[in-house]
Amino acid sequence: MKVITVKGKEYEVIHEFPVMHEGWECDHCGFVVNKNEKPALVLSDHGSFYFAKNKELEEKIAEYREAMKLSKQALVMIYNKKLDIT
Repeated sequence: MKVITVKGKEYEVIHEFPVMHEGWECDHCGFVVNKNEKPALVLSDHGSFYFAKNKELEEKIAEYREAMKLSKQALVMIYNKKLDIT
């Protein structure tokens, strides 16, 4: 069982996932923890964990999609053809 500490209190990790930040090598993991018998989202800011709003993760996913779209466009331009990259 993995445990992380948020604001001085330990929480059991239910799920760990990568968090990518453009141009930033820190704060690369997010977590779903068991908080009062309910799942809660935890992210980090300069190594300090905090409870995040779901909207923050939704915005990160939108950033990932945009980065993927622009990366695919680059490959299309390089190969000069439509690619089947999902």
